Amino acid sequence: MPPPKRRNPGPGDGPERDHQAEWRNSDNWYFGIYNSPRDTRVWVAKRIPWTGWTLNFAHRAAWIWTFGVVVPAFVVAFVVTAVSIAVFK
Repeated sequence: MPPPKRRNPGPGDGPERDHQAEWRNSDNWYFGIYNSPRDTRVWVAKRIPWTGWTLNFAHRAAWIWTFGVVVPAFVVAFVVTAVSIAVFK
């Protein structure tokens, strides 16, 4: 006799259900910043989902994303400003 077929988990089953419970918990939101160590996702929908995505700052990967994008942008802005001041002085 073949083993019983396993049902594929739906959106209301397993870890996804746990993630949604964490996401809905107001204690995990601080001034619009999401911080939940129990939620394994790094990218999560914002409190108002149609406004986009945010990072779960309870995970190291969120900080790597932040510094990997923000710091280089500031460096480029600084270099462009410094060069334009030197050229147009």
